Amino acid sequence: MTSWQEYRTRATTERENFDQAILSVAVEPAIKEALQQVGKKVGRNRGGSKSVLREALTEYFDKHPELFED
Repeated sequence: MTSWQEYRTRATTERENFDQAILSVAVEPAIKEALQQVGKKVGRNRGGSKSVLREALTEYFDKHPELFED
């Protein structure tokens, strides 16, 4: 099984090379609206909703690397 650290390293490299994948996720409408609102405040030039979601997932995985263990 791949560790979170390995995924994190790959993601950093992929972000620098603009190698990104589309992911569809089902969330409650309120969460979607909150993400859209915050994304607008962050601004399109700084990544908007995508950067908020990326940061949230990265922080979650940083706090729970055990999820990647066998």
